[in-house]
Amino acid sequence: TQVDHLLTQDILKSNYFYCATTALSWLKQAFNTSVSIQYQYMVDTHIMPFLLDLMAMKEVCLLGNIDPVSAFKKVSQIPFEGESLQNVVAMLESYMNQDLSLLQYLALGEFTEVLYFKNLIILSYKQRVKILDFVSLMMYHKNPEVREAASSTFSGLIYTTPPGDIEGIVKSYNQRYAADLDRIRKRHRKAGFKSIPADDVITLHGATLGLGALVHAFSFISPPPAWIPSTLTILSNKASGLPGIVGRSAKETLGKFKKTRQDSWHIDSKVFTEEQMQDLEGVLWRSYFI
Repeated sequence: TQVDHLLTQDILKSNYFYCATTALSWLKQAFNTSVSIQYQYMVDTHIMPFLLDLMAMKEVCLLGNIDPVSAFKKVSQIPFEGESLQNVVAMLESYMNQDLSLLQYLALGEFTEVLYFKNLIILSYKQRVKILDFVSLMMYHKNPEVREAASSTFSGLIYTTPPGDIEGIVKSYNQRYAADLDRIRKRHRKAGFKSIPADDVITLHGATLGLGALVHAFSFISPPPAWIPSTLTILSNKASGLPGIVGRSAKETLGKFKKTRQDSWHIDSKVFTEEQMQDLEGVLWRSYFI
């Protein structure tokens, strides 16, 4: 933009800031009414880029007392139609591949989840899978906070996915994450998983978060879906014993599963085999799953 080279104080006194403040106020008012549907064709070309640019200027927003995030949330609630919806999905995929700030990634994650839920009926299967895929890829981001935020978003998307699609989608992601774990584990098994390079840790952590997201999506369904035991077994056998953030994330998922199932285990245990329960008992150090 025209203010990229300016200091914060200079931006606050610029024409850009005055125009941006006016435009932001106008957008917030427009998105509170049914008029918002008229702006759906401008979302990917003008509105989202404008709001993301403002988010990148954190100090300017703070000192100028403007909040582009609240407007960003309102955009996700627009009732999109076919062509504009396709354009917004493509735009989200493009932004997820860019080097953005944590705030921008968090806002995009929340935007994606709301968009997915509100447009679930008109999104095609192909579009839904595309959204799941680019959010899944964000779990392999270099920033662990972005990875964990993407995991939470992915879990929400899985939860709202139509029941008829769940089994096939979960099977695909289970296989994908397990393959990532196997590939990196094989590379470092002889060394006892010591001194694993950062890039490989990111892959291991991303796969572990992905498996955890699948489990967390159905935390309170009793009995749990039939595929839950195999997902937990992968976490137990292939991730929980790894050092650092990877093993910690796997154990957090298994521990949370245990905690939420205490009162309903007499029902939930029926979907597990004896071998699967032994895997869980081994990683949690307590004879609970018996």
